[in-house]
Amino acid sequence: MAADTSVRAVRTAAFLAAGVQPPASSPPVDPHDDYQLDVEAQRALSELVRRSNLSLADTIRVWSGQTATDPRPNKALCPDPLEWLL
Repeated sequence: MAADTSVRAVRTAAFLAAGVQPPASSPPVDPHDDYQLDVEAQRALSELVRRSNLSLADTIRVWSGQTATDPRPNKALCPDPLEWLL
């Protein structure tokens, strides 16, 4: 849960820094459609890329919540509980 919050915070900060309205926190769901796109997230991310002139790699870093202090692309994989394996 904290990983989701961290990723969401990084995304929101990037949207706001570029002057882009962040997408709604939860997209509308149509129970009759199995294949849905989050058009609001698509709109916001496209606008962010256009305004910030982001490369593909930078776009992926923003979307996955990577930062200079925490570059892990998958925040759900916290290494602390797995330390005993190493």
